Amino acid sequence: MQRRPRARPMRAEKKNNGKDDGQQESGAKDGENVQDESTSQSSTKATSLSDHFRLNRIVFSSCFWAVMPHILILLISAIVYNNFRMHWNLKPERENNPWGFRYGLFTCFKEPLLTLMVVCCAPLRWADNMDKANDKQKFLSYWPAILLWVLTEALAYFLYCASTTSFTADVIQIIMLGVFVLFRQRLREKDDTLHINKNMTFYDCFAWCCCGCCAIIQEARQVEYLRND
Repeated sequence: MQRRPRARPMRAEKKNNGKDDGQQESGAKDGENVQDESTSQSSTKATSLSDHFRLNRIVFSSCFWAVMPHILILLISAIVYNNFRMHWNLKPERENNPWGFRYGLFTCFKEPLLTLMVVCCAPLRWADNMDKANDKQKFLSYWPAILLWVLTEALAYFLYCASTTSFTADVIQIIMLGVFVLFRQRLREKDDTLHINKNMTFYDCFAWCCCGCCAIIQEARQVEYLRND
């Protein structure tokens, strides 16, 4: 007699099917978790970017409204001062100063009105100095000097407020210091009787860094002396 083949047990198949179903469910859950994590990360990045742009907009607007009143007051004062600055002729007394100018750096109180004017509006008198010394086109005229001062100061202030460090603002200040020293040296060269040595660059940097108002007053007295000579 022929033997009938035994039927295979179904338990193993059921176990295998159960394992496959469990692996599929766990894989689906892992895929959903990965999608949820990527979605949450993208939403977090979008939120951080929007917060960053919103913060920059707030900082820019606050800096703008902090700077604009000062710029407007300075420009109005420059217009008023431009109407009578050529009629304000100083006649400073001649002094013997061994530091490259005819007048000392700390003798500003001998001209009280000039000192008061420089303390209140230093950019105006510096621009006036540049314009009055600009006979051979080696200096700036009045309004370009005003705009140079205003734009560099405003840009340095904006960069200082918008960035976490003051490096860019410091770079602009250093560049402006070089401009001040350059025109100061050109003003010294206009007087042929002055003795100029190599240490004057250090002295000019020291004068502008430590007491810019005194440097402007000294230059103003030198300019008025050359005009009246």
